[in-house]
Amino acid sequence: MSTVVEIEAAIERLPAAERARLRDRFMEQTGRVTNMDPLPDTVARRLYNQSDDDTDAIQLLMAAQAKSIEE
Repeated sequence: MSTVVEIEAAIERLPAAERARLRDRFMEQTGRVTNMDPLPDTVARRLYNQSDDDTDAIQLLMAAQAKSIEE
């Protein structure tokens, strides 16, 4: 039986178009890309309703992003 690492390595060796086709076929069947179950609604609401207090880090990250395609 193959391990997850071996399977991931085999997928990475595929040409980009094949990887995209594989991803698309998997998403058609399951509607998601990960093998993780979605968070329960109550947990997701509690998690995503919390405000981020790290505005300084967010501003630094935004300032570091490319301002145009040429950068």
